[in-house]
Amino acid sequence: RTSVGFFLGTARAFVEITNSVSQVYSSLIALASVVPSLKALTRLLNMPTDVLDQKEMLRAQMEVNDGVRVMLAKQQQEENNAHVHLVDKVPFLFKNMYYRIADGETLFSNVNYEIPQGKLVAIVSSRPGAGRSTLAKLIGHVLFPTHGTMFSPVHLRVIHISSTPLFMRTSLLENLTMGDSAGDTDRVRQVLMMLRMQKSLEVL
Repeated sequence: RTSVGFFLGTARAFVEITNSVSQVYSSLIALASVVPSLKALTRLLNMPTDVLDQKEMLRAQMEVNDGVRVMLAKQQQEENNAHVHLVDKVPFLFKNMYYRIADGETLFSNVNYEIPQGKLVAIVSSRPGAGRSTLAKLIGHVLFPTHGTMFSPVHLRVIHISSTPLFMRTSLLENLTMGDSAGDTDRVRQVLMMLRMQKSLEVL
């Protein structure tokens, strides 16, 4: 025979054990739900980087920049034209540039071209896949030449803007300020007004 007190104590112990098991199970379910994200994050963090390519590109940029400035200084001295700043005369240069895409096809071969600063240049093509977006990525240092040099003046800030939109799961303001919600909101509003984006201004 079992006393009422013993029975109630045993029942309470089973209830507490059940609750504990339920909490452990809920924690395991929550952990399992984030495993795919953790696997994706681990894969992302272990992907190869372009640090060495960036380092090599910067070294080549500095060498070309030094050579161009020496040449321009000599030319300026010969022309006795001291009122023009040398940095404003350093051009964008393509020197023996080759670029091979992933399947081995050579998209650009022995490109030698010079673009002066301050010039508006349009890159056009009559067919898709001719390499316009790839060339923009090479200029913006998103991609790097397989061989040769794509040189941009080191004092200029070259930014590549992708054609693929990217939105973070946050507010419109933080998307427009790249996560800096404490940024210059007045400037954001001015830009939106210049672009006549009235609906975005209202949401902001």
